[in-house]
Amino acid sequence: MSYFKPYVDSAGLHTPTYNDILEDLKAEMRKIYGEDIYLENDSADYQMLSIFALKQADTLQALTYAYNARSPHTAIGTSLDAVVKLNGISRKG
Repeated sequence: MSYFKPYVDSAGLHTPTYNDILEDLKAEMRKIYGEDIYLENDSADYQMLSIFALKQADTLQALTYAYNARSPHTAIGTSLDAVVKLNGISRKG
């Protein structure tokens, strides 16, 4: 896949992956600095972009957990405990 803005539809929340984000950042760098910019794994620019991509992917993962915490079908842990109480059902042991 390629990078896309996060969105919600009837299937739930959709977010880009770390690799989607990283490849998009690399493409944007090439637009700014030209196609000949060196962005291999051992370059400082690549390492900076990978840090940015990881931070964004971590944030999107937290968003996904928060979104999924709203339903007894997708919630986990203490979020599931809270959701089942609100819905008047009990959690399986």
